[in-house]
Amino acid sequence: MGTSLEWYDFFLFGATASIVFAPLFFGGEDPALAVLRIVQGMAVGGEWGGATLLAVENAPEHKRGFSSAVVQLGSPTGTILSSMIVAAVVALSGERFLEGAWRIPYLISIVLVAVGVWIRLKIDETDVCKQAEAARSATPHEKQSAPAGDILRAAPGRLIVGIGTYLFGNAGFFVLTTFMISYVTKQLGLPSTVILTAIAWGAVAQIVVMFIAGKVADKTSPSIVVAVGYAIAALVAFPIFWLVDTRDTALITVAMILGLGFASIPYAPVGTVLTQLFPVKVR
Repeated sequence: MGTSLEWYDFFLFGATASIVFAPLFFGGEDPALAVLRIVQGMAVGGEWGGATLLAVENAPEHKRGFSSAVVQLGSPTGTILSSMIVAAVVALSGERFLEGAWRIPYLISIVLVAVGVWIRLKIDETDVCKQAEAARSATPHEKQSAPAGDILRAAPGRLIVGIGTYLFGNAGFFVLTTFMISYVTKQLGLPSTVILTAIAWGAVAQIVVMFIAGKVADKTSPSIVVAVGYAIAALVAFPIFWLVDTRDTALITVAMILGLGFASIPYAPVGTVLTQLFPVKVR
C-alpha cells in the first residue's frame, strides 16, 4: 500500500513533467526539473528498498520470489492511479488543464501521503534486522561505520552487479512511460490521453505478469527469472517502437501491454536477488 502511494507521486511527476512543467515553467536548458527528479528518485528508492526488505526478510525462504513480486505491485498500481487520474482530468478540463487543473492530481496525493505516513508508523522492523541490531549493541566498544562505507569496502563487485541488475529494467521502464508520454505527444502529435490510457493497460498487464513471474521464481531461481526476463525485454524493444510509430491507438496500447508486461518478468523477483547479494548489516 505504502509503495503504491509513493509510486503514484513518482509517476505523476513523470507524466506531468513533459506535458505541464516543461512548457509552463522550465526552458530546454533549465536544470531545475532534473534536480527535482533526482531528489524524488532518491526518496522513492529509499521507500522501495525498505519495503522490499520488509517483505523478503519476513517471508519463508521458498516464497521470497513471490513476496518480492507483491512489493513490486506498487509500481503498476501507482502507474494506473496516476495515468488514469491525469487522463480523466485532461479529458474533463480540456484547455483549462494547463491553466491550473493539472494541480488536481497533486491535491489528491496529499491525502495519499497522509495514508502512507500512517501505514509506516504501524510497521515494525524484521526479526533479521532486530537480531543484527542486537548484535551491534552487544559490542558497543567496536567502532561502527556507516553501511554505505562498509559495502564500498567489502563488496564493491556485488554493488556494481546490484546496480546493473536494477538499472537495466528501471531505465527501460521509464523509457516506456515518462519518455513515451513525451514522444507520443510531442513527436507524434497525439493527445496525451492516448498514451496515458495505453500505459494504464500496460500496468494491468504488469500486475498479471508479476504474479506469474514471482511464482516461477520460487519454483526455479529469482536470478534465472531476472536474466531470462531481461533477454525477452531486449528482443521486444524495437517492435514496441514500431507499433507506437503507427500512430494507431489500438497498436500503441498493444505496445504498452507487451512492453510493460515483458519488463515485469525480471522486475518481479529483482528485490529478492538484490537482498540475497548483501549481508544484513549493509542492506
